[in-house]
Amino acid sequence: MKLSSHGYLQVQGDNVRIKVSDDFAAYYRQFVNKHFRIFCHSPAHGAHISLFLNKLHGKLDLDKIQELKKRYHNKVIRFSYDPYVFVGGGSKPFRNFFMKVEGFELDYIVQYLGIAGKNNCAHITVGNTKGGCRPYILK
Repeated sequence: MKLSSHGYLQVQGDNVRIKVSDDFAAYYRQFVNKHFRIFCHSPAHGAHISLFLNKLHGKLDLDKIQELKKRYHNKVIRFSYDPYVFVGGGSKPFRNFFMKVEGFELDYIVQYLGIAGKNNCAHITVGNTKGGCRPYILK
């Protein structure tokens, strides 16, 4: 079952993200906390979908950045997501908890940037254990 939501495209430097409400991540993080009996952390950049990160994809063409800003910056981007929360980061000393997302506009932007198929698993991170986590005590 897929659910629908939206965010706002943000172009900062040569990083391209869709900013999603932090309440979205907080809602799903509570289920992670209860299931794993921990208090995990919020994502460092708030709730978002990363479409292009220079550390993963290299440098982005300046003309493409300007065109994206002109056409899409702060524009509402709709997406659908699976509410199942995955656990990732197996080879790292921490865990990420995330949900997969998809959408026509996401696909279009990724293709426009020329990174389709390159480290792309569009997702929203709802929490992580970077820096450790506290136990969740149930009464």
